[in-house]
Amino acid sequence: MPKELQPTTPEPDQPPTAPEEGELRDEELDTVTGGEKNVSETMQMISNILKQQQEIQKAIIRNLG
Repeated sequence: MPKELQPTTPEPDQPPTAPEEGELRDEELDTVTGGEKNVSETMQMISNILKQQQEIQKAIIRNLG
């Protein structure tokens, strides 16, 4: 196999490559504005949905009995 077609693996001590244009650096990914708040709000919505499902299940059981 020609050398230019052989797969290469990065050396373990090489620093990470610079991000492509439009990509975020690792430091930026850790500090995305509003990311934590959005996750918290989403988790709260899921919790509310689960509570509503439990209430509906209890109502169905009461109505069947």
